[in-house]
Amino acid sequence: MTDGSNHILKQFEADLQKLKTDVLTMGSHAQENLRNAVNGLINRDVELCNRAIVDDEDVDRLEIQVDREGMMIIAKYSPVARDLRRVVSTMKVSQNLERLSDQASNIAKRARKIAANAEIPETIALQPLFELVAGAVRDSLEAFSRGDVKTALTFDERDEEIDSIYKDISKKITKRLEQDTTHTKDYVDLLFIVRFLERIGDYAVNIAEDAVYSESAVDIRHGGTHPKV
Repeated sequence: MTDGSNHILKQFEADLQKLKTDVLTMGSHAQENLRNAVNGLINRDVELCNRAIVDDEDVDRLEIQVDREGMMIIAKYSPVARDLRRVVSTMKVSQNLERLSDQASNIAKRARKIAANAEIPETIALQPLFELVAGAVRDSLEAFSRGDVKTALTFDERDEEIDSIYKDISKKITKRLEQDTTHTKDYVDLLFIVRFLERIGDYAVNIAEDAVYSESAVDIRHGGTHPKV
């Protein structure tokens, strides 16, 4: 291999690492926004809610940057096979993180409305769902960062657990909504928040699927066959 080829390969790896680093930075911001939104709900802290809403703009800017960097890499190096998968998968993770942060902002907006009214005890019931969802997001990003296909393949089961708790909490809140008409708007907002958390769990699954595809070239979306690990 010529020195020129070595230089191009090193530059490609450096640009790809920059792309990946920016996505992981995006992930850190999105996770913080989610924590602030849910803690703002549970602790009735409007300042935390406002922070989650404002900081969503940082995630939006990073998504634009990642898209620009990814397209530059494709145009400059014309990657193929695994190299192309790494670029495309990283850009797809960015899209899911942007949507995740949007949902965190939506949670914060609903939480501000709830905090403006008399406290209802059902808000604390969302804590177990939040813990599961936050853990799924953290682990999916870790699997993507490390190329850990084995961990990424466990997300079907985790998604089922999140869906089960989501349905259980939704039923309980709906029952309270029917019994306590003095807090109708608050219970409706809580139902939306529970749904937002469930959707964030779906984004974590998407990120895990991208990790599998990037490393193995196997598309496991929509019940696709899992690769051997």
